[in-house]
Amino acid sequence: MKHFLFLISAVLVFSGCGRQMAKRLVDDEAIQVSDSEIRLGESFRDSLSIRYLGCGGLYIRKGDQAFLVDPFFSNQGPLLCLPFKKLRHERELIKGFFHEEFHSARDWDGIIKAVLVGHSHYDHIYDVPYIYKKHLHRDSAIIVGSRDAELLLETAGIQPGWKGGPVRDVSELARSLWKEDRFITTENRRIRMLPILGSHAPHAMGKKFLPVREPRRWGRRGYPHNAMKFWEGDNFTFLVDFLDEEGVVDFRMFIQSGAASTYPVGYPSEEVLAEKEVDLAFFCVASFDKIKRYPFEQIERMKPRGIVLVHWENFFRPQKKLMEKPRTVPFTPVCRFVKELKRMNGGLRMPIPWVMPNVGLGVEVYY
Repeated sequence: MKHFLFLISAVLVFSGCGRQMAKRLVDDEAIQVSDSEIRLGESFRDSLSIRYLGCGGLYIRKGDQAFLVDPFFSNQGPLLCLPFKKLRHERELIKGFFHEEFHSARDWDGIIKAVLVGHSHYDHIYDVPYIYKKHLHRDSAIIVGSRDAELLLETAGIQPGWKGGPVRDVSELARSLWKEDRFITTENRRIRMLPILGSHAPHAMGKKFLPVREPRRWGRRGYPHNAMKFWEGDNFTFLVDFLDEEGVVDFRMFIQSGAASTYPVGYPSEEVLAEKEVDLAFFCVASFDKIKRYPFEQIERMKPRGIVLVHWENFFRPQKKLMEKPRTVPFTPVCRFVKELKRMNGGLRMPIPWVMPNVGLGVEVYY
């Protein structure tokens, strides 16, 4: 709580910066305000669809296989009121997403095979139990996250895997040295996921303003509805592969959508990358300036064929307002990020195509 009091003066100083930066980035076409596309090469044999949900959240679909990453629709604000507010699910917004994607309030066909949870701050996990119970096909979808996520979800009545439930605790798995034992594969064996132990950059002024470990006085009396009762826990990045019918990797993604981290933390091993290049990388923009050379060192080493930038927007504003008028995340110089990315990209022999979609928009990827 003391960190939020320390934050007040900074919020007052920076309150107008997000509006000005977003306008400049929209004018420069760095932020996409309509659906966009990425073309990975000059000829294409297939495609996949992405929808940016906000807060680093993603819906990624290839044919009849899809997964969610940190789905969060229920933005709360303003920032300074957050410790005192009761969180609530934006039910109509969530229902609207499923109607747009599935023409129904529920994924009856079980298209969504997995929900990946990068860490357990409220803006990454709060909506997960509601979405799982109300909108997913429970026999098809698993939830992949940390031991901390497992504890939180169990208070919402969603059981861990060892009790026959859908939640897969990968905290120990991500620490394993044996790469062949670390991939988790969906039941139909068409998507596999490699959790990689990561970390979380400070939010501002060298401070983290949300709990890092489980609050002592919580007592697990039920699923929390206050942002300060969600603790960070273990952080993960993910290497996710769409597999063909023979089990061969068809398309590979690196997903670091939840938090910035210092290389090589959260980075795949060279041994894994030698098996298949990364086709598309997702990077969190928030707090990039708190980490030296993030994500530019990762990009230079990984050389993904395409990049999607996420978690750049002011997620303390309701999603509907962000869809109408983009705002950049407080305390992060997003314009500087874009300038540095363009400078780095200009020095490459083959510049990497990239997009930074506004909340709610789609990106079609041709490869």
